Amino acid sequence: MMLKPPCFTDYYSSFLCLPDSFSGEGKRVFQSSLRDIPINGRYLYSVIFTEWNGFSICSTAPEFHEICRNLFDGSSESVMRIFRVLSQDMPELGIDSFRRYFASSDSRMDRGEAVQLTPGLVSGLKFNSEEESRGYILRKGPLFEQGRQFAIIKDRRIASTAFLSDISGDAANIVVYTSPEFRGLGLGRQTVAACVEWCRDQRLIPIYLVRDSNVGSVRLAESLGMVLGSFESIITDRA
Repeated sequence: MMLKPPCFTDYYSSFLCLPDSFSGEGKRVFQSSLRDIPINGRYLYSVIFTEWNGFSICSTAPEFHEICRNLFDGSSESVMRIFRVLSQDMPELGIDSFRRYFASSDSRMDRGEAVQLTPGLVSGLKFNSEEESRGYILRKGPLFEQGRQFAIIKDRRIASTAFLSDISGDAANIVVYTSPEFRGLGLGRQTVAACVEWCRDQRLIPIYLVRDSNVGSVRLAESLGMVLGSFESIITDRA
């Protein structure tokens, strides 16, 4: 018997740290230790404002919980008030709009030329130096071990790559990068498709978080038939 795939609604409720009994009434600010964990080891999303079943929600790192609880009322004005208060002491903070996409279709995606990266494959590629090649293999070791990084190779160089940077619960976060000279050729679409297929084989929800202003990434998600799961305002660490 085929097992039922994980549900985005369940994932997102857990991601925001909403209680099972949440009905939208009363408390709308929730603290979560997940807000203290950088995505891809780099991007810290300390406070997330979003909509859940028609209700405005704030999911915040524990250290900002009191400020958010006192100021958040669901309005965009209260979001900016919270940002101004936090950024007074932490000028490195920024705020931006994001789209959280996920893949839900059961149909298989065409990964095209995308291949799974391995240490052996990477060792045969061109880098600026042998030291850079060794450093790349060492840094990407956990991804290679689990087979969760994919790439398209052109002239023995990585033209485009995508990988699952973080796995939390039933979901995995997709990161994609295409070298400037190869953009606009659909290579990123193929590497992301390979990541989606890997997630399906592992029974994980593929998550693709993109800035609303990043037109290329938005188009990529929509070209793959990804579903817009949420629209979020996020207070981030610019560093």
